[in-house]
Amino acid sequence: MKSTRWTVLSFLFLSACVTKTEITRLRAGPPQLTAAESLYVFIPADGVYENKRFAGSALATSKAVFVAFYKRTPHVKLGNLTESFEEGMKAARAAQSKYLVRPTLLHWEDRATQWSGKPDQIDVKLELIDVATGKVVNSTRLKATSESMSHLSSRPEDLLPKPLEQFVSSLY
Repeated sequence: MKSTRWTVLSFLFLSACVTKTEITRLRAGPPQLTAAESLYVFIPADGVYENKRFAGSALATSKAVFVAFYKRTPHVKLGNLTESFEEGMKAARAAQSKYLVRPTLLHWEDRATQWSGKPDQIDVKLELIDVATGKVVNSTRLKATSESMSHLSSRPEDLLPKPLEQFVSSLY
């Protein structure tokens, strides 16, 4: 009886500590990318939740996107500043990139999970845009929710590597 109780408690604890991720393909394409194709990673506006701006969230997201692509190709460049779409396209052309990678932070919720029990949440839209035509050739949403019961401090950007790796892998 004692053994069963510990098994059930362990299961409940572990199931409460699972990060949940969801990847939704909004527009599929292009055909497989190659390591020879160059990309420019755009830096969008910072994430906002309930009128609170999370300074640095856009740069953290763009850096995570850069790292995920850099594992596949050395021909990836990260923007220097938060840019408008037009500025990003201009910078991508100047860098002679074939694609602009445009992350948009749709939802960014940074919670003190370790004491509140409320999870961090992110919802990031990623668009792959053909620089020559300006057309979106791939669009995907990555959603993730952190553990609801954690004794460790985490940040929303810690939720990005796993779904980004899956997304980028699907392009190559």
